[in-house]
Amino acid sequence: MERSVTVITRLVQKELKALCKTSQRVAHAVRRALQQVQDRPESYRTLAIESEQIAGREGVFLRVVDITHQAHDYRLVYLHQERGDGNARVHFLFVFPRRQGYPQIDWGAIEALLAEGPPAE
Repeated sequence: MERSVTVITRLVQKELKALCKTSQRVAHAVRRALQQVQDRPESYRTLAIESEQIAGREGVFLRVVDITHQAHDYRLVYLHQERGDGNARVHFLFVFPRRQGYPQIDWGAIEALLAEGPPAE
């Protein structure tokens, strides 16, 4: 049986569209990164999970994609959840210019995403 990865971008649609308008190279890097996440969501680096309720969960990772080209330097943060059936679900949460640390992460919102279960098909 082939592994299925569900990628959900509804929370960052506006930001992704704006980022893709930055330049053709940035748009290409974004499309390539989204495809890589679809193919192998585990391929990007993990961020430390600061919420005790999330950190203790098996198969839950917070990952970040670096999108860089010349002066453009952005981060795409996503929640990667490995399902018990071998499939995965990915929620893109944030798109923003690179800065020191990730203080804007709303851990309560991430906990709510985990609680809602699998997306409707």
